[in-house]
Amino acid sequence: MLPAWAAASRRGATGAPKAVPRGSGKGARLELASVRLQYEETSAPALRGVCIDLPAGSKVAVVGRSGAGKSSLLAAILQTHAFSGDVRVAGRSLVPEGPWEARKHFAPLSQDAAVFEATVRENVMGFEQEPSAVADDTCREALRVVGLAPRLPDLDDRLESSGSLSRGEAQLLGLARCLARAW
Repeated sequence: MLPAWAAASRRGATGAPKAVPRGSGKGARLELASVRLQYEETSAPALRGVCIDLPAGSKVAVVGRSGAGKSSLLAAILQTHAFSGDVRVAGRSLVPEGPWEARKHFAPLSQDAAVFEATVRENVMGFEQEPSAVADDTCREALRVVGLAPRLPDLDDRLESSGSLSRGEAQLLGLARCLARAW
């Protein structure tokens, strides 16, 4: 489900909702069962026996002081570090699928959003997305919603990992990537 500000920005002049380019964006249930994560450089586990059950459509903020385990929780969900336990989406375990398949279910946005040395289209839609009119419409709409459409009008322009965009623009690009994946 889109946040209120994004849903409002997707309405036309009449106030009627614009067509959503693809997908429902509603998501699925996320479950973590007995998740334990320990980094090699530490002796104490960063996560111990974490169990979470988030129904589909939940809106969650993970907050806490430095060292509380926020990044470790995301590392387990996205499988960027080895962990024990289980992570399930819609009742299906992501562990046997491996990290690349698991990451297809999520659209995380960190404070240091990635800008890839690739086209604007590839930065928003991903590298596996075949160019199409629908994908391009989704890409342009996501860029418009976050306010980057005037700055990045040509989807075939190449971006550099450093210097093409300011940090704030890189974060907006990351937000556009999340929106495009949700639609």
